Amino acid sequence: SGGAGAGAAAAGGAAATGIAGVLKGLVSMVSFSLGDVLVLGGALSWSMYIFRLSTVGDRYPDLPFQALKTLLLAGLYGTWFGSAAISAYMSGGMSGIAALWPGWKSWSAWGILFFSAIGPGALADVLQQKGQTKVSATEANVILCAEPVFTAVCARVLLGELTSTRDKMGGGLIVLAALIASGVFDRSKGNKDA
Repeated sequence: SGGAGAGAAAAGGAAATGIAGVLKGLVSMVSFSLGDVLVLGGALSWSMYIFRLSTVGDRYPDLPFQALKTLLLAGLYGTWFGSAAISAYMSGGMSGIAALWPGWKSWSAWGILFFSAIGPGALADVLQQKGQTKVSATEANVILCAEPVFTAVCARVLLGELTSTRDKMGGGLIVLAALIASGVFDRSKGNKDA
């Protein structure tokens, strides 16, 4: 138990170092805007969601639990869209609403939307919940925070995009935090297996 706490502290330290480096770079390049604050608040909310899911996820059946989460989010997103649609209608009538999503008449756009809702959306949520019952909240949070690393790798492989040195360093710190949180460097784990 003490080793797990030390691992979590080390992982948190590595993640905090990465975040501090990114924030230092952001502050030196631009000042914070409302959008920056909202993005950081979203990241904080996501982290709290991951920790909470790890503590309550194994108490409820996977599909009903994720369906409830999805319905709650659909309500929030529906409210957001509704307020945007009302605002667009007030300023431009029906063409203002249509301008919110110019591709709404395209069948392929609807197909992509439904695929992303079922595959990467619903299926991924259920698999994530199942996975989080197998690992600690700390491990799950750090591993899921590696999403930008996977995104950068896919962008490089599929699109030929390049990353900066700072991006690579931040990705390295995320990977290091994931390794620390998983206990790879925990010597007491190796002694128990022997």
